[in-house]
Amino acid sequence: MYTLFRKTAGAAVMSALFLSGQAQATVAEFIRSQTAAQGHAIVDAARAMPADRYGFAPETDPMTFGELVLHVAVGNYLFCSHIGGIAEPTVSELAGSGPKDAIVKRLQDSFDFCTRALASLNDAKMAEVLNIGVVKTPRSMAILTLSGSWITHLSMARDYLSQNGQKIALPAH
Repeated sequence: MYTLFRKTAGAAVMSALFLSGQAQATVAEFIRSQTAAQGHAIVDAARAMPADRYGFAPETDPMTFGELVLHVAVGNYLFCSHIGGIAEPTVSELAGSGPKDAIVKRLQDSFDFCTRALASLNDAKMAEVLNIGVVKTPRSMAILTLSGSWITHLSMARDYLSQNGQKIALPAH
C-alpha cells in the first residue's frame, strides 16, 4: 500500500511540475485533458485483456484484473462527483468476476461521468476543502490524486496484461 501511495504521490508531483511549465494552462484544463487521455488508455487496457483472464491476480497483488478495473470506476465516481460538485450516480453492484462487457461498460461510463462532472470546472475554487470519504483535501489536491491514481492504475493494468502475454501498445503516461 505504501508503494502505491508513493507512486500516486510521485505522479501527482510530476503532474504539478507539468502544470508549472505551462503558464497558460489551468488546473481545470489539465484534469479535463487527463480524463480524456488516461480514460482512453485505461479503457483500452480493459478491452485488451481477454475475458477469461479478468480473474487473474499476480502474486504481488491480491486484486484481480476485473477488481482493478472496477476499482478505477468506483474512484472515478467518488472523486469526480466531489471535484465537480455534482451528485455521484447510483450504480448497481457489479463484481470483479462479472462479465467483461459489463465491467468495461462500467469503466467507460465512469469516465463519461467524469467528463460531464468536470465540464464546467474552473480554477476559482481550487483551494476549497472537499470531504471525500473520511479525507479532507483541497480540490486541487483531489485533482492531482485522481490523475496520479490513473497513472498508477494504468501501470498496473499494463503489468497484468504483460503477465498474460498481451502485447498492446498503450500510450506512455
